[in-house]
Amino acid sequence: MIQLIIFDIILINKYFMYDFLNDIWKKYDNFDKPVENDRHYNKYIPVCDLIVTKPNENIDNHKNFCMKLVRNLGRYSPTFEFLNFTPEDCTDLNNWVYNSMKKYDIPDNISVKCFQDYIDFVSKINVKTLCPYYPYDDMYEEPINIIILKIFESNMNIIQKIVDGTYDYINFPLITYICECIKIYKKMYRQYCRIVDADNAKRKGTCDMLYIFKMAYNSFLFGKIYKNYKIPSLDNDEEEYLSMCQPDAPKLALTKEMAEKIPALQDATQDGERKSDDIPPISTVADENQGSSISRTLSTAVGTMAGASSIIALLYKVTQNCI
Repeated sequence: MIQLIIFDIILINKYFMYDFLNDIWKKYDNFDKPVENDRHYNKYIPVCDLIVTKPNENIDNHKNFCMKLVRNLGRYSPTFEFLNFTPEDCTDLNNWVYNSMKKYDIPDNISVKCFQDYIDFVSKINVKTLCPYYPYDDMYEEPINIIILKIFESNMNIIQKIVDGTYDYINFPLITYICECIKIYKKMYRQYCRIVDADNAKRKGTCDMLYIFKMAYNSFLFGKIYKNYKIPSLDNDEEEYLSMCQPDAPKLALTKEMAEKIPALQDATQDGERKSDDIPPISTVADENQGSSISRTLSTAVGTMAGASSIIALLYKVTQNCI
């Protein structure tokens, strides 16, 4: 059986300069920073000794994750940092938790106990729980795709400012990013939401999240006239989607005014920088029935990191485990 070990998300910022997502990468870096130099480190050790009790070959990774999560929840901070949690902070923290659990094979019960330690404390001081645990595997179909769309949705205002700008250059990584997220949305909607089963909580949660994403996308991006970009619909307008998201999309997706400037932009491109026709085909979105194809596509893309621009190749790492 082929398993996908989900996204080493920091790769995007380090190798591909998706600078419009810098704030979230900084948050992820902060969540994942080593815990040993934390001044409250000695408080985390006994907590995680009680939480991580089952001996196994990954126990060091499990305890390290536990201490990072306990620190990130802020329950042992003398300044009660958790009191400053926003809903966005909580979502970002849960995204980091899910990624770490998949990356290091962390049992769900460790995360549950860490959050429970935090919840028990805030209950004692009569403070409303500001950050509950999100068990994504129980909440959504294909949680990693939902997380990718959540990241897009939470940064929609930043993306809108870029596409609404009057710059004389085109942000090609942004075009690729938008196209990949549209591809994920369309695939998820087709597979799970054409007929919604109200009795299936996971299916309903998935479709509710896709609806929220669509409302935000339509509000911030779609239906407006931009100088440099044509933003496709999320509905079944394949011609509109392909005009932006085919391999040669940079030329097709631009307005006539900007398309005429492409040759000049190409000539001005310095050695080592991306030219407009370098954007590769959109990669295959994770699909259980296409494991070998995904593995070949993503392994190649990750292996040739400097030339890839597909968001899926950047967000996913693939390993093959034969069971």
